[in-house]
Amino acid sequence: MKELRLLLISIFLVFSGNVFSQTEDFKEMTGKEKTAFINQMQLVSKETTSLQCNFIQKKEMSMLKDPSLAMGIMYYAATNNLRWEYVSPRVLVFIMNKGKTAVKDKNGVVYLEPQADKMINNMTDIIIGMINGSTLSDSKSFTANYSTNQKQVLIKLNPKSSKIKMAFSSIHVYVDAGTYLAEKIIMNEAGGDVTTILLSNIKRNTFIADDKFNLN
Repeated sequence: MKELRLLLISIFLVFSGNVFSQTEDFKEMTGKEKTAFINQMQLVSKETTSLQCNFIQKKEMSMLKDPSLAMGIMYYAATNNLRWEYVSPRVLVFIMNKGKTAVKDKNGVVYLEPQADKMINNMTDIIIGMINGSTLSDSKSFTANYSTNQKQVLIKLNPKSSKIKMAFSSIHVYVDAGTYLAEKIIMNEAGGDVTTILLSNIKRNTFIADDKFNLN
């Protein structure tokens, strides 16, 4: 279940990037800059009908000396259909299709009911919120701090909801200041582990076949 929750929150997926290192020379945005940025990012999100990209996921755990790496492909359609497909080191696919969810691996398909687990349901809301931009104005679940170095905007999300705090202490989203698409996500888990996700070779508003979201 913990792996599934990580999988769900990992689909913050509107991103492109190529390095894990980051220059932290960010300055806090003014209120006017913040408002203009949020409005433009939400506009880009509304105009995004599909996304496809590769991803690299790095997991740092206190119990492990070296971080673990995983790679895969993400597909998104604006009908809130998602496919998060790990291809290395093992094959595992998570699919959300019109409110229904399934996980596929070599052993078959497991169908899930988000309402059966409040945490999964909560993470699903966050995922969709990051894609359509609604999380940026979600003052009930997060407090957000915005800073920029002109090339990127760093959004630091601090959970207000007790349910989210159980899983994450903070989430950092690095967004390209020109494309308004996130390049890097850092998820600081409540237990001290850190997950970093980068996406590359991003394709926006391209054709994605419906069978990519087949739950069977």
